Amino acid sequence: MIVPEMPAFTEALHAEGIHITIETAGTVDAPVTCDLMSISPKLSNSVPNLIENGRWPTRHDKLHL
Repeated sequence: MIVPEMPAFTEALHAEGIHITIETAGTVDAPVTCDLMSISPKLSNSVPNLIENGRWPTRHDKLHL
């Protein structure tokens, strides 16, 4: 979902009759075309906080909607 071209890409796949399923953490809202979307928000306790000096929790909190 973070790829800027994702909406155009999914629209092109849909135009070809391809079934589209997207699984996402739900941190980015994009106007994509899909048949099924599985949104699994990540909770604060699901972010590894001991890896890379705590970089991931900071990034998670910044991007989480």
